[in-house]
Amino acid sequence: MKTILLELENLPRFASPISICLGNFDGVHIGHQQVIKKAVLDSGTEVAVLTFDAPLGSVIDGRKAKQVLTSVSDRFQIIHRLGADYLFVLHLDEKLLSMSAEDFIVQVLKKLNVAKVFAGEDYRFGHEQAGDIELLSKHFSVTSLPLFDVEHHKVSTSQIIAFLKQGKINKANELLGRHYQMHGTISEGLHNGKTIGFPTANLKLSAPYVIPKFGVYKTICYIDGFPHLSLTNVGLHPTIQQLDMPSIEVHIPNYEGEDYGKTMYLEFIAFLRPEQRFTTLDELKAQISRDIVSIKP
Repeated sequence: MKTILLELENLPRFASPISICLGNFDGVHIGHQQVIKKAVLDSGTEVAVLTFDAPLGSVIDGRKAKQVLTSVSDRFQIIHRLGADYLFVLHLDEKLLSMSAEDFIVQVLKKLNVAKVFAGEDYRFGHEQAGDIELLSKHFSVTSLPLFDVEHHKVSTSQIIAFLKQGKINKANELLGRHYQMHGTISEGLHNGKTIGFPTANLKLSAPYVIPKFGVYKTICYIDGFPHLSLTNVGLHPTIQQLDMPSIEVHIPNYEGEDYGKTMYLEFIAFLRPEQRFTTLDELKAQISRDIVSIKP
């Protein structure tokens, strides 16, 4: 699969007609996956997935989340596994958001030589969300897929974000169709964990990921491609040197490596408990020991 960065002023035109999957595709959740799988199986052409280079909230203040469930590189990995041929990353700015639905069809989709469109039945586009599946059907062969519903919850990026912020990792993972994952660089912290006998790796995030509810999680981290069962604290660690900004600190039991500067991928498996302030360090150490026991198979 190939990633193509798109600018409105310089769009490529494909020699042969292509199929395109339309949507935000931030979460690439189970609903998004069904759209892509359908296109790959049924289109008979090369398949592209269109996404954006920034969250909508970075341009539309107050209306959409400014955080993401996936970085563009995360999306590439997931979509590549689904069998698409291209990931189109369209630059998001005021000009694009002010473009009418008709102009988007003519100046973007037709210019790319799109012949077939695949999208969820609620897909909307263009200025003030005026475009819909019916309008697309006047210009292209369109396949619209019904919305997914899991336990009476519509599968949507906003619902997944809500679950993460509530600490409902199992529900978020169910809608994602995988473990919630973020990645970044292992950075040097305050060494407080090492001082009390539980060294941690601080994760400096590579993208503005959605931060789950503050607390302690069972996680799996990947360093140099190798998985490690781990215990992760998300929050301000109020017992020792409370922080002003949340941190993500990963403890790998019985691991002695120092990997500053390396990339770490972190998957959230289960929420164990909320973050709390302990009266003494001994209380904190005893609780961490219990947490480590609880994550063991």
